[in-house]
Amino acid sequence: MFLSRTVRQWLFGCLVAGTASGVLAVLLLGEVDATLPDGDEEGLVPVSVRLVSAVCGWTYFVCWSVSFWPQVLLNSRRKAVDGLSVDFVALNVCGFACYAVYNCLLYLPTHVRAAYMERYEEPPGVHLNDVVFAGHALVLTLVSWVQAMAYSPGGCLALDLDLTPATILFLAASFVAIMASLPSVGPNPFLLLDVLSAVKLGSSIAKFLPQLLLNRERRSTTGFSLAQVVLDAAGSVLSVAQLLLDAAVLRSLRVCLGNPAKLGLGLVSLSY
Repeated sequence: MFLSRTVRQWLFGCLVAGTASGVLAVLLLGEVDATLPDGDEEGLVPVSVRLVSAVCGWTYFVCWSVSFWPQVLLNSRRKAVDGLSVDFVALNVCGFACYAVYNCLLYLPTHVRAAYMERYEEPPGVHLNDVVFAGHALVLTLVSWVQAMAYSPGGCLALDLDLTPATILFLAASFVAIMASLPSVGPNPFLLLDVLSAVKLGSSIAKFLPQLLLNRERRSTTGFSLAQVVLDAAGSVLSVAQLLLDAAVLRSLRVCLGNPAKLGLGLVSLSY
């Protein structure tokens, strides 16, 4: 078959775990995740719809979260990162750091969330699974970064990784843009959200290019986990499906358009 046995096992396990997590989320955490109003509120949303949304959300969370583990385990087993682009890793760290902050600002009871609800009169399309995923992804990408330093030719956590000028320029520009937007959080919190989502989308678009070029140059994907790619694609489909379902139920495209980071991340990851 096209997919190896190992990849199929990763995918099947994620689908089962995600479905179970979604069901438990509705049964045990229904009051916590308030993106979709429950049946006691005006504009009734059937529990079956909440269940499908939760299953999509938690399954995408499981697929995307687990997608980082095959690469980490592969690096650890090979004690090498010769098939993994350090630009890919660096841009991943930058992007998921921004995505974690973005989701926390919109999900937790912050000034930013309050301003969003005041402007749009509806909650942002950020679920608990989005917050957990972003935090977990940031931790695993940092682990990959440490592995890239530890297993580089210099070893001993070498800091002089061979990043391309384009990646260095992107990281520097992202840092400057974020710092410049911080003073506006009080009067205009949406500027920071726009910058964070733009950096995340930019890093997602850019990070795959050096990896694709490396694969082409080496004429091999040895050292780069294919399970990561399959799980990433499955998570992308489910992530976008959850956003579209929530938008249909709430009869508002604002759920999608108001969360460009999640929508863009799903579409970009799926396209690659």
